[in-house]
Amino acid sequence: MGHFLNDDQYFTLCAICDTLIPSLPAPNGVTDAEAEFWQRAASDYGIPKEVTKTLRDYAPPDQQKDIKLLLTLLSKPASAFLLTGKLNAFKDLPIEDRERILQRWAVSQLPQLRQAFQGLKRLTHALFYSYVDDTNSNPNWEAIAYPGPLENTKTPQPTLPTLTASQAKAAAYDVIVIGSGAGGAVAAATLAKAGQRVLIVEKGAYHPEHTLSTREADAFEKLYENAGVLTTKDLGLVVLSGATLGGGTTINWQGSFETPDSVLAEWEDNFGLTGIGDHMRKSFPAVQGRCSVGAEPTPHNAPNLALAAGAERLNYEVAEIKRNALGCSYDDCGWCSFGCIHGAKQSALKTWLPDAVAAGADILVNCEVERVTIAQNKASGIRALVNGEALHIKAKHVIVAAGAIHTPAILLRSGLKNPNIGRHLRLHPVTATRGLYAHKIETWRGPMMSISCDEFVDLDGNGYGCKIETPPAHPGLIAGNWPWLSGYDHKLQMSRMANYAAHIILTRDMGSGQVKLDKRGQPEMHYKLHPKDAQHMQTAIIASLRMHQAAGATQVGSVHSGMPLYNLADGQAGFEEFLATVKQAGVRTNHIGLFSAHQMGTARMAHTPKLGAITPDCETWEVSNLHVMDSATFPTASGVNPMVTIMAVAHQAATRLAERL
Repeated sequence: MGHFLNDDQYFTLCAICDTLIPSLPAPNGVTDAEAEFWQRAASDYGIPKEVTKTLRDYAPPDQQKDIKLLLTLLSKPASAFLLTGKLNAFKDLPIEDRERILQRWAVSQLPQLRQAFQGLKRLTHALFYSYVDDTNSNPNWEAIAYPGPLENTKTPQPTLPTLTASQAKAAAYDVIVIGSGAGGAVAAATLAKAGQRVLIVEKGAYHPEHTLSTREADAFEKLYENAGVLTTKDLGLVVLSGATLGGGTTINWQGSFETPDSVLAEWEDNFGLTGIGDHMRKSFPAVQGRCSVGAEPTPHNAPNLALAAGAERLNYEVAEIKRNALGCSYDDCGWCSFGCIHGAKQSALKTWLPDAVAAGADILVNCEVERVTIAQNKASGIRALVNGEALHIKAKHVIVAAGAIHTPAILLRSGLKNPNIGRHLRLHPVTATRGLYAHKIETWRGPMMSISCDEFVDLDGNGYGCKIETPPAHPGLIAGNWPWLSGYDHKLQMSRMANYAAHIILTRDMGSGQVKLDKRGQPEMHYKLHPKDAQHMQTAIIASLRMHQAAGATQVGSVHSGMPLYNLADGQAGFEEFLATVKQAGVRTNHIGLFSAHQMGTARMAHTPKLGAITPDCETWEVSNLHVMDSATFPTASGVNPMVTIMAVAHQAATRLAERL
């Protein structure tokens, strides 16, 4: 693979990939496509090459160094012995030995071995089911009953105008807004309507609806931060974050919740944000109305119906989720996490960004901001790169709305020193459970995430606990994050994928992490789950497994490594023992699948610079005319899907700023 891996490293990687996804004899009575699936190893589909490309293009330098060292050690008999207990190069071992080695790594007491296993397992499995070949298809899809991508038949529509770098450089602006998602789009539209000359700069590209692909690998590469393989520093938590015009609103699951009153009260009482509840409640109708939140009832798909059935039979509290969508259908929905090709999702692309442009705002995409320029302790513009070209654009005010990962990085690169910048990172850590049903579930089909179970949202009496929801899950995401017990078990479970329903357990985290800058000046996330959050998550995992049972599942399981599914036909006593085993397994880094689609809190607002990085008006304490209007402002985790909260923060802050200007 060129200069990235040498031959010994690459052939060792091939052996690992082919152990994770081996060629196996096909079971009796299967179709030709199913037989080929069982017989197809990872390298038969070129997956080691694709894993290598992904590591080369998206892994940070320190992770690249670690994986190369691992592969080198495994390629030499003497050093391989330290990792495998065998005096042979890993690639020369029989597959049975290789499989036992990976099984030990998956549950090892050594965090480094669990980390290595998870990193390679996730990439190998995700790419095997999402990568498309020269025919624009994937040969595994037929065998696992996945229909593949939807055809995008949308007629080209008028698109949002975007500037060239030279056009942006030549213009004069009152306000530059960095980021075009829930916060940036609302702030830009609010200020542009108030008569300010606004420029919106977006790190990602612009993908109009008629150009969107619903192929999983393509969508992750084009629309997500780091092509969907972004993780915390220790690989323990997979982080999904939008990186395209419209930000997270383009790819989110449309759950639209107002910030709970208890959370607003906590922000007011503990962070001195007097009146924030009143301000936010005034903004909720404006932001939800513009995005058509709850304007139409949602037809519930099979995963959501199963969630509701299980919860209701156990007398758990359930609620319908309001969504920002118009015109969702059953059969043609479910691919919305890849952008909505139907235009039903009322994202920033459909609402606030067109409003901003109509009011005179400009948009510049593919613009990576290096820093905010500061003169006489006031923000004076930005320095950025546009397709590699250096650019300096001046403005009287700068609003950073780049999300809770990149916002603190921009502030730190700009020289701000407030110790809260980058700290207090909340991630709403999520884990999952799964249930196998006798009928088709198809986690990818139908409007997504329309039901939530709220029985466990307050497990400590202070508003901290878990929501249980359903994810829209496609094969790459499923395979990359489900546990691997063996090559045979993996193929068996994937062959049944269409009959699985999944729950996600979204935890309102009281613990926090930190965004730091690496040697390149890029953000890296450091995060460990707080013991109390782990307890809450365990409680909700057990409840979720009971919900699957109550809804009629035949087998259930968590996403702990090495944890087999439980066959519910084996009886209630055995099920109770299984639940005790799941609880005892706990929540160890890289031993249970953990994810995040919500990043918050890394430039939190508070009434003093000791408590927060920005003022109650969302201006930085250190630099005048420099503002933050995104999820980084949250003093704590919101406890609900945060889009509406972000929009309301931006709306109330931008409204007050417009009144001052």
